[in-house]
Amino acid sequence: MTRRVAAIVALGVFLSISSGCWNRREIETLGFVVAAGVDTSLGATHWDSPGVAGELERRMQFTAQIMKPSAIVAGERSQTLERPFWVASATGRTFLECIRSLAEASPRILYWPHNRWLLLGEEYAKGGVARVLDFWERDQGTRRRAVVGVVKDGRAWDLLQTEFELERTPSEAGRGVMLNASHRLSTIASATINDFVVALASEGIDPIALGVEIIPYTLPYEITGDVAREEVKATARLSGAAVFRSDKLVGWLDGREARGYNWVVGKVKSAIIVVDAPERSIELDPLASFIGLEVIRSKGAFKPRITDDGSNIGIVVKISAEASIADVQPYVDSYNDSDLWVFLERQLEEAIKGEAMAAIRKAQELRADIFGFGREVYRTNPRVWKQVKDQWYEIFAGMEPEIEVSAKIVRSGLKVRSVRLEEMGGAGEGR
Repeated sequence: MTRRVAAIVALGVFLSISSGCWNRREIETLGFVVAAGVDTSLGATHWDSPGVAGELERRMQFTAQIMKPSAIVAGERSQTLERPFWVASATGRTFLECIRSLAEASPRILYWPHNRWLLLGEEYAKGGVARVLDFWERDQGTRRRAVVGVVKDGRAWDLLQTEFELERTPSEAGRGVMLNASHRLSTIASATINDFVVALASEGIDPIALGVEIIPYTLPYEITGDVAREEVKATARLSGAAVFRSDKLVGWLDGREARGYNWVVGKVKSAIIVVDAPERSIELDPLASFIGLEVIRSKGAFKPRITDDGSNIGIVVKISAEASIADVQPYVDSYNDSDLWVFLERQLEEAIKGEAMAAIRKAQELRADIFGFGREVYRTNPRVWKQVKDQWYEIFAGMEPEIEVSAKIVRSGLKVRSVRLEEMGGAGEGR
């Protein structure tokens, strides 16, 4: 965490606790929670449906990652290897019971306004997360803009123990990784607690959450000499998206499918897409057969197509994108070869359409309407929705969506001819 971020946090805390005297809390008495995790307690019996005997005995494990301001400040002034955070855990039947148990072992009062993450272990997410979210909705001290993430094939406890290189706190590192993956690649789909709860409370849409994986990390060589290095045993990687049906985890989207989801709902901010080069260029060098395109602008929207009697419901998805030529391996001249631009636009359209369709097919397979197609049917024709909502998942699974994509190459970067073409003295230029 940088000095600037630490200063902003300190200022926010000061303002939040100095607005009145009735609930005044000294900074020294607060434990600043920056990430929280929930798992099924080890050894606890998992239930499959409400009403099963033993449901009330299901226990959760709550884990809080709490900042150590003294370690952060010390770390900025020296090469200390002290962890700048403390991880504490407690078990209970409810979220509130866990927090109260944790308070008995914590020397400080848990302070929630700076929490950035609500992480769910995969096993817990499969059993339903409504109970945890209920607390976050009711408690005025929690932060509803925290990102919901699910640990794929793992537990939130283990993820919250993970350290990162380059950043002092895991929450700050995770935020940086998420921004890169979201804003530059669009290969993840994320939701805040508020987004998740709104989807749960709405008809015709299922929630989605960020997927996270724990990656063991080992050096391929041994460091010798006087060089001091932090020992990082594992790191984390953002992994597509977690798909929910109602409040239960039912499956996953990989990176390509997550970007397909973003194309459909209009959330692609930027993307790197590699397409095939023209055949004439491949003939000159079969190994240099790809061109990299950078999407710099895009829009996505959809609307239902409903027959008068409501017997047939379809979805029309329209996506538009503008891109620049970012990486050229083959022998091409993007300035003199006008057909190249048309060729690349068609390639880009097919790539986008393929990713969008892959996301829809995966959601249909999981019977989870994460796009909100049903919600649009409800908004467009409430009468028809009333007729079909009880069978919506079956209708959604059998739907054949129409995807229309319009792509345009708007520039070629700082060069119009590839370096390899210049080496040939212009050979292969044009047709």
